[in-house]
Amino acid sequence: YSQVPSYVPTDSLVGYWPFSGNAIDSSGNGNNGTVNGSVSLSVDRLGNSNSCYQWPNNRNSGNYINLGNLSQYIPNAITISAWVYFDGATSNSRVISTGEMGVIVHQDLGSSVKIKCSYNPSGTQIWPSTYSISKLNWHHIVFSSGIGVAKLYIDNVLTDSSYSSITPSSSYNNWNIGRKSISAYDGFGGKIDDLCIWNRVLTQQEIAGLYASTACSNTSSTDTITSCGAYTWTNGVTYTASNSTATDTFVNALGCDSIVTLNLSIAYEHTQVGSDIDGEAANDYSGWSVSLSSDGSTVAI
Repeated sequence: YSQVPSYVPTDSLVGYWPFSGNAIDSSGNGNNGTVNGSVSLSVDRLGNSNSCYQWPNNRNSGNYINLGNLSQYIPNAITISAWVYFDGATSNSRVISTGEMGVIVHQDLGSSVKIKCSYNPSGTQIWPSTYSISKLNWHHIVFSSGIGVAKLYIDNVLTDSSYSSITPSSSYNNWNIGRKSISAYDGFGGKIDDLCIWNRVLTQQEIAGLYASTACSNTSSTDTITSCGAYTWTNGVTYTASNSTATDTFVNALGCDSIVTLNLSIAYEHTQVGSDIDGEAANDYSGWSVSLSSDGSTVAI
């Protein structure tokens, strides 16, 4: 969990997708997303470029991110957290779902939407929510479902709860962001960012911490290094020539991205002592012959 911000609870974390330039699962669990169709990187709620994904407003089911079969990791409890910007989202379009389970737009009201959420269509669900969510604004949506209760939080406010004696269970289908996975339709329109899934019900305090992450601020710095030979940097790459463009990303004290740019200067230095051997030109260091001085202190190449 080294790449997970401090405000994201790691207990029972199935996946964390910050969408910072890609759809990789930063939890380290390997549940990486595969981007399909016209889903593109865009500006997130904090103004950072290439830090969320945007769906066009055409409801095309070919535009989605496939997370694979996550259901094997969430057998009887779930919490889904995401920042969502509803734009062209219409009735039944999907934020994230597998079959009929997940976070789904229930009704398009023109300037707002109402959503519905389910982890078991037989009972553990919010179907639909009574709360209207404005379009063209970012909103934090958290849906949780455990044994006997389902809850929906919008912008850190508990808007809906539902009680059932039914033990939740999920189907073993692929989870898709931005469309229904089985069968493939109900495409989304808008932006989605910072998606997290846990196989337990988060506490209200944990949800409040996720909502407070709006204060997150990325930082940047430069790592200036001078080396007289090949140099292996923090990203694991060995550089044999000077480099001023490579970057590496860490988590800063606020739990946000700390982007470090490498400023590496490599200078191979040679000092010639005495005359050349084998008829080589002055300052030619490519010879194959070696001679050692009588005192053993100087090598001539």
